[in-house]
Amino acid sequence: MTTAKAETPVVSFDEQLKHARELVVEGHRLLHVANRDLKAGSSVVRRTQQLLADTESVFRAKRRLQASTGSIGLAGTPPASIASPASKQRSSL
Repeated sequence: MTTAKAETPVVSFDEQLKHARELVVEGHRLLHVANRDLKAGSSVVRRTQQLLADTESVFRAKRRLQASTGSIGLAGTPPASIASPASKQRSSL
């Protein structure tokens, strides 16, 4: 029995060099795409952080306004939870 050896094709140095250059070009292209995506992601993160900070400042301002006006609502009447016991008795009848 004879075993056939798989012959490896002989590739010239010029062909190897050409293939290596193609790999370098492809690597540069992929790096460019990755950098572009990273910049876009950083931009999204910055915008999201700014929106979050703006939203938090609105909530803080609302809390300050509520603290300065007390527990009486805009209509000038206190909410039912702090109404007098007499008014609670009347409303339950």
